[in-house]
Amino acid sequence: MVVRYGDEEHPPVIGLVARYRRRNFLCRAVTFQGTRPARREDDVGDIDLSPFVRRDGEVLLGKDVLDNQLIDVDGKRVVRVNDVQLIETGEVWRRVAGADVSLQDLSGG
Repeated sequence: MVVRYGDEEHPPVIGLVARYRRRNFLCRAVTFQGTRPARREDDVGDIDLSPFVRRDGEVLLGKDVLDNQLIDVDGKRVVRVNDVQLIETGEVWRRVAGADVSLQDLSGG
């Protein structure tokens, strides 16, 4: 998942990086409904298979955040992120609401 980091309290998920024929590309979040791709005929033309290039302010949750050491500025310590909590909002598909740095993930498992 690609998140746009900025001034917002809960950064929005802007899309998913997918792979096709050994090439990564970005599926924008607007083509998704819930957690699955939209299945409408007119959505096929919206997919851009150009190679994915990360832009300023974009963070890959799986690569940059999960199981990586980050600085907790509130606790002033280095922590390892175990899980990321996403919330649904009306204006965007998903937003990052928090990160879990305990030994268990946010689902309790």
